[in-house]
Amino acid sequence: MMGIYLCTEHAAEAASQPSSFHYLCRKFGHSVSGVARVASKDFILEMTGEFLKTQLGCRIIKIAGMTITAERPSGLQLIVRLRDNRTYAYIFKDKNGIVIAKVDNADHHQVEYGPDHIHVSPRTNNNDVRSSFTYGFPMLDVKLIR
Repeated sequence: MMGIYLCTEHAAEAASQPSSFHYLCRKFGHSVSGVARVASKDFILEMTGEFLKTQLGCRIIKIAGMTITAERPSGLQLIVRLRDNRTYAYIFKDKNGIVIAKVDNADHHQVEYGPDHIHVSPRTNNNDVRSSFTYGFPMLDVKLIR
């Protein structure tokens, strides 16, 4: 898993490539030569579901498209949205279904290190937003998710 932050010009250039690794190889004149492969959406969903079950003790409630809804033994609900290899959200709901925190990388807030950010108290103050230092890959974001 690799992620990089790029300026607007280079982000647009990288978006046309299959992965960040492909972009960097081409940018610096190296051949990918079959070493890197982009994981399929099905593989990412399977891997994420298995991670939620085994590492976080979650029960998978449903999978719809690229969204997994899971529940921890405490009743906390975790919704993992993986729209594509660059866009994600983690939504945390209490046992009553009330959103208590949200992490995403939609570029709609000014944060020091973004666009990845956490809405700390979405119920009471949607403007309490801070850099989250997350990757959009649950296995790498496990510390925040826990």
